Amino acid sequence: AEKYDPNDANFSFWICAYANCQHDLGADITCDPEDSSFRRAMKLAEGVLLVLDAEATPFRRIWCDFELYKTIAVDKKPLNIVTMHESKPRHLSEECFPNETLHYKNLREQHFPSRLLVEGMRLRLEDGS
Repeated sequence: AEKYDPNDANFSFWICAYANCQHDLGADITCDPEDSSFRRAMKLAEGVLLVLDAEATPFRRIWCDFELYKTIAVDKKPLNIVTMHESKPRHLSEECFPNETLHYKNLREQHFPSRLLVEGMRLRLEDGS
């Protein structure tokens, strides 16, 4: 897969909230989540950027968990996680950024607040909690 470059003028993200008409969700959400516009778009995406707030809220939203599971475990696409910490963006990525060595990737990621990841691992999705 071609590596993305956040400094590239053509670099873009698809935002899942824009996949559906927010005024008529019934038209886009079906009985089978595999047939939803969200899932169809996820299959076309090259990876996922998970944006975490200070409370790691997406980990407590079943639809976000569904998207993460399907994209990572089923579709085998890369996951990137970003949050703001100490007034700076913190980014975890599966691969190095273009022109970034593994050493600099490790330096970049060491400031990511691990408590947010622990919050996600603590949840028991099978129990609905």
